[in-house]
Amino acid sequence: MRICLDLTSGSGCRHANPNTAKRCQQCGRPLRNVLELHDPGTLVQHYRIERVLGHGGFGAVYQAEDTRRGSFVALKETFDPANIRRFQREFDVVKSLSHPNLPYYFEAFEDPDGGSGYLAMEFIPGHDLKERLNQQPGTPLPEREVLGYAYQLCEALEHLHRQSPPVIHRDIKPDNILITKDTRVLKLVDFGLVKQMGAGPTSQIALTPPYAPPEQWGGGTDERSDIYSLGATLYHLLTAQVPPVFHQRTEKTPLTPPCHLNPALSPRVSEAVMRAMELRREDRFASVREFRLAMLDTPFLVGGLSPIPVATPSRSTHPHSPFPTVPSVPTVQEPPAPPRWSPSSPRPGTTTPPPPPHGKGPVLALWWGCWCCWSPSRGERSGG
Repeated sequence: MRICLDLTSGSGCRHANPNTAKRCQQCGRPLRNVLELHDPGTLVQHYRIERVLGHGGFGAVYQAEDTRRGSFVALKETFDPANIRRFQREFDVVKSLSHPNLPYYFEAFEDPDGGSGYLAMEFIPGHDLKERLNQQPGTPLPEREVLGYAYQLCEALEHLHRQSPPVIHRDIKPDNILITKDTRVLKLVDFGLVKQMGAGPTSQIALTPPYAPPEQWGGGTDERSDIYSLGATLYHLLTAQVPPVFHQRTEKTPLTPPCHLNPALSPRVSEAVMRAMELRREDRFASVREFRLAMLDTPFLVGGLSPIPVATPSRSTHPHSPFPTVPSVPTVQEPPAPPRWSPSSPRPGTTTPPPPPHGKGPVLALWWGCWCCWSPSRGERSGG
C-alpha cells in the first residue's frame, strides 16, 4: 500500500492506495510524498506481515506472525533515523522488565536494505481506556471500576520505579492503558518516552500536555512525574473531563476537585487525586505506594468486593510470555504491603488461553503517540 501524505489539506490525506497508483484515489494529487507499507505475506526477517493495524507520518504498526515461535506479535516500523534510535533505546530500557501489567518486548532491529527500524513486542487484543470513556461520552466511569484500574497501574509503576536505576514512563494517559479482551488485565504501554533516572534531562520535549507535569516541559522528571500523570489520568476517568494543562491552573482558576465534577465520588479518592496533581512535585505523594494506599484504603474494598469484574487470573495471551497470573484487587482491611510477584512462582489453578484468533477480534497496537498521528484502520479499535 502507498499512504498519501500530501499535507495540502492540513493534516494530510492519508488515503491507502494500491502500490501501482501514481495519483491518490482520494485527493487526486500525485503520490510524491508517500508512506510505503508492507503488504500481507511480506517477510521482515522472521516476521510475516498479517495486516496493518495503524500508521502515521513516521511509520506503521502491523500484526505479524513470528515464524520461529509460531505466534503473533505487534511489529512497529519507523522510517525516521531518530525514531530508529528511540526504538533501540526503548528496547534497551524495558527488555528486562517482567511484570503482568507491562508488555513483553522481543527485539529491536534495523533492516539494512530498507532503512527501516523495527520493534517487536507482545500482541495485545483489547481496547484502551480512552475507548472505554468514549463508550459513554461525558459520563464518568464508576469509582469502583477506576479503583481497580488504579490498583493495577500502581502495581506496574511500583515495579518500574523499583528498578536500579528507576524507570520513568513519562507518558501515562488513557490512550496508553490497554484492557486485555478476555482477562481484563491492564497493560501500561508505549514506552517511547521512557527514561532511566540518572540519565540527565532530555534535550527533546515530547509529552502529552493535559497529563504532563510542569517539570516535564523542562525535560527534568523523576518518579513523582509519573504520579502526576497517573493522577491526571484518574482525574479524566473519574470526571469524564480532560484535565487542564498545568499553565491553565492559576489562583483565579485552580484545579476543580474531582468530587465537585462527580458528586458520586468519595472525598478520599478526590483528595488523593488532587494531591497527586500538585504543581510542585514536593507537594505530591513521595511514592506510588503512598498514592495507592491513600486511594485504596476505602470502604469500596472492604468486605471482599473487587473494584472491577476480573476474569479468572490467567497467563499472558502470548504463548511465550513468561508472566504468571495477575492478581485481582485484594480485600483491604489495613493498608496492604505491596504484593510480590515472582516469575518462577505462578499461581495455582491457572490456565493458558489460546493465542488470539488469526486476523479476528479487536486489536490494539502499541504506538508512539507523541511523535505520530494515529490513523487506525476501520474497525480495529472497537471496544470489547
